[in-house]
Amino acid sequence: MNKKQIIINFLILCFLSVSSFAQNKGDKVESIKVAYLAEKLNLDSKTAERFWPIYNQYDDEMKQVIQESKRSNDNRDPEEILDREQKAIDIKRKYSVLFLKVISNEQLSQLYQSEKEFHRMLIKRMNRMENRQKRMQENPNQRPQNRPRMVPPSRSQETQQEQRMQTQPR
Repeated sequence: MNKKQIIINFLILCFLSVSSFAQNKGDKVESIKVAYLAEKLNLDSKTAERFWPIYNQYDDEMKQVIQESKRSNDNRDPEEILDREQKAIDIKRKYSVLFLKVISNEQLSQLYQSEKEFHRMLIKRMNRMENRQKRMQENPNQRPQNRPRMVPPSRSQETQQEQRMQTQPR
């Protein structure tokens, strides 16, 4: 394993360990997102040092636009919707210039693609959790389907296993 890969793995481990100590679910999601993007972009330590502060500013501005959108969700005026979408586009254009001073064109494309992939994965996972919770509420006595049921082996099964172990060549 080369030095670059070791550094990247270390950064990912750091972000994952931070996520395990985070108390807020949003903090955990952010930590996982950062680790996911770090892995996808394959940044060296010098580039990462310059990239993440810019990305954090970009992410904060995008979150503000999303929050504005959520706050005015009741007002579905087409002009306001277009204005918010234009704000998001303007932010991406502004930060694309800044990102390109630090990362390559390919990495920038990978960044935008990876963000979309991460959001899709997050939505899928949230939907699965929501569906699981609904099923549990509808049928509280039904155990979750994705977990194997642990049943102790019967005495005859144990004897069969012992016999198999004795007959196997060593």
